[in-house]
Amino acid sequence: MLALIPALLLLPALLLLAAAPPEPRHTDDGAPAVVHVLAPGLPGGPTCYLVEGEEVVVAIDAPESRADAQAAREKLAALKKPLFAVLLTGAARAGGVQELLRDQLEPVPVFLTEGARGSLPAALGALASDRTAADRQTLTFGGLRFTVHDLGKGQAGANAAFVLLGKKPAAFVGDLLVLGSAPDLSAGQSAAWLEQLDRARRLFYGLRTFYPGHGAAAGFSALEEEKRYLLALRELIAAVAKGRPELDQEARQSLIPRLSALRPGEPLGTLAGAGADALAKELSRERAR
Repeated sequence: MLALIPALLLLPALLLLAAAPPEPRHTDDGAPAVVHVLAPGLPGGPTCYLVEGEEVVVAIDAPESRADAQAAREKLAALKKPLFAVLLTGAARAGGVQELLRDQLEPVPVFLTEGARGSLPAALGALASDRTAADRQTLTFGGLRFTVHDLGKGQAGANAAFVLLGKKPAAFVGDLLVLGSAPDLSAGQSAAWLEQLDRARRLFYGLRTFYPGHGAAAGFSALEEEKRYLLALRELIAAVAKGRPELDQEARQSLIPRLSALRPGEPLGTLAGAGADALAKELSRERAR
């Protein structure tokens, strides 16, 4: 009987533990952020985003055209939440910032990485005094949290990615991914872009949602698909150029149907012109090393 007394004393505590709710599996409070896609008015234009939290909105990149910026402002007004920041994945995405912010009553900070800031056009010099986003820094805006990843040079200049943290993490990767339209290779940096894609695959392993600088949202496999496409482009230009740093007219004409076959139905953009010449020159330099 005496042996049962300790167990009887513990019984109320055990009953309380059994009735207690289980511990939550995560520490993120509130509803997941909502991503509003600002599709370009013209095919092939840049895709931008408004990330809506419970209390605030953060813009990822700025629409390029005045009409697209107007549509973004109208969307912001409809959300009835303050715009707290603009995060730019690259200098090329800064051109429409002033138009996007035209109706804002309070100053809105604009964040770029140091590499992107160095590539800003002179006309946007005012942004050079705005906020610098450091690699691996986490930025917090009214409950929305983003981790910055400076990916270095890629398709063109320096490119950054902003990873939205929370219940549904996602990466806004700018021109790391160009889906549904031809990439602009006129900067002659395809090798740097390949390195960038490999780095991104390591950094973002396990992420399921990627919001590209051009095109619709995609999964992790889009990084590998972009790499395969870029390698195919390099192989094709190498075969057509035959070691020359520039394509002649005959080579260019033979290139067009083969480019179209890589991604059927996709506009070629500058790929058959300045992009092909820049890539041929890049490949020629690589062979000369």
